[in-house]
Amino acid sequence: MLRTIALLPLVVVCLPAQETRGILLGRITDPAGALVPGAQVRAVNTATGVAAAARSNASGNFTLPYLLPGAYTLQAEAQGFKKFLREGLEVRV
Repeated sequence: MLRTIALLPLVVVCLPAQETRGILLGRITDPAGALVPGAQVRAVNTATGVAAAARSNASGNFTLPYLLPGAYTLQAEAQGFKKFLREGLEVRV
């Protein structure tokens, strides 16, 4: 019985799965190209209004995973900087 329990997680991990969601990755920089850590990033699905949010890390990178396919509006804000807004970003899988 113990062998079956120990192997079950390995079988589940190895099974292929078809993902139906996308991911949005990016890096926040200022106009001079310097990294902007701690920026608040938000993506809003324009069809559903569902939003996902993240903060940029010490390298200015952010990740917004598990986004449904569709058009998104992306905004980024950081203290001392003008708000960035980009409309019409497409997430495809």
